[in-house]
Amino acid sequence: LVAIRNGQVVFSKPYLYMVNADGAPRFFLHTSRPAYRPGQVVKFHGIARQKEGFGYKILTDTVTYWINDPNGTERLKKTVVTDADGHFADSLLIGEGFPLGEYTFQAMKGAQGNGEYYYGSEVVSFRVEEYKKPEFEVLVTTNG
Repeated sequence: LVAIRNGQVVFSKPYLYMVNADGAPRFFLHTSRPAYRPGQVVKFHGIARQKEGFGYKILTDTVTYWINDPNGTERLKKTVVTDADGHFADSLLIGEGFPLGEYTFQAMKGAQGNGEYYYGSEVVSFRVEEYKKPEFEVLVTTNG
């Protein structure tokens, strides 16, 4: 899509408009926390909706979700059918040898999820970091 106004040119990617098309899936993805340490369990869930007119309806269908580590290695991938409310949930243990850094949690409609972002998928990130003991000093003075 190209728009020209007052001598200014704007280019846009057409897939951005497809996301709001009727029938387009939409996922609301969440993790229980934004950061975890090695050995902890990441709890996550998703809610699937499908665009219909000016709103969304519950999507009860096959959904594929996956978690990639900072190196792009797939650490979890599953295909499930959402429940009657369009919901799915799972967990992942951050095991020994999992790298530190930013992980991505993605979901898409259907069973063909291949770990790459494309139309109909959503992405949420969380971090895995070592515990760092806070270092600080408190100074107290009194008037007297």
